[in-house]
Amino acid sequence: MTSAPDQEVTTSAELARLRAEGKPITLQELEELEARATTLERMARVEDRLRHLESRKRTSETLDEPGDRNRASVAPGALPLLA
Repeated sequence: MTSAPDQEVTTSAELARLRAEGKPITLQELEELEARATTLERMARVEDRLRHLESRKRTSETLDEPGDRNRASVAPGALPLLA
């Protein structure tokens, strides 16, 4: 990117440093950074969704353990009621 021919801006700190030094980046570099940020945001959302689903699965498995006398009947995909 603009900071050096072989150096690429990959972190917010590097971008802030360039801005503080008054070194602009090209439109293409800006678009690449925006695409990277969008991808990272999408990855974070998918990670959150997977954690949520895994948590629901663990909750469901806990409720399905044999010998649980206080177990309430919970439909698949439903959230259990807390006592």
